[in-house]
Amino acid sequence: MSGQTGITVRGGAVFASLRREVRRAARTALMQAGAQGQAELREKLSVPGGGKPSAPGEAPRKQTGTLAGAMVWAVSDAGDGPSLSIGDIAGQAPYAAALESGTPRMKPRPFLDGLAARAAQIWARAFSALLKGDR
Repeated sequence: MSGQTGITVRGGAVFASLRREVRRAARTALMQAGAQGQAELREKLSVPGGGKPSAPGEAPRKQTGTLAGAMVWAVSDAGDGPSLSIGDIAGQAPYAAALESGTPRMKPRPFLDGLAARAAQIWARAFSALLKGDR
């Protein structure tokens, strides 16, 4: 022996295939989490307001539908891997931050609260099922 110890594994192709499969499963799970999250958020924002504002602590009531329409979820697959994002809420509904966090003159009307944790739960379940082969 030339002083080398241990075992050499030449599984580059196997590991590359595994990386592709995990990335595909992560992307699919994110798409499922996004679709379910988007549906839940739109339902939360669909309570008709009829010109009457929501009470402090309640999700905003639907006045024009612009806020709910800005909730477009997208999965991108660049850089370190797939990621899930919600569309340009601030650009389409610039009042969204004031509703979520409140202002000096208005108490918050949160609608995003718990959203990240909920999406993570949905993603974890979907990802686990995909890895187990429960497609």
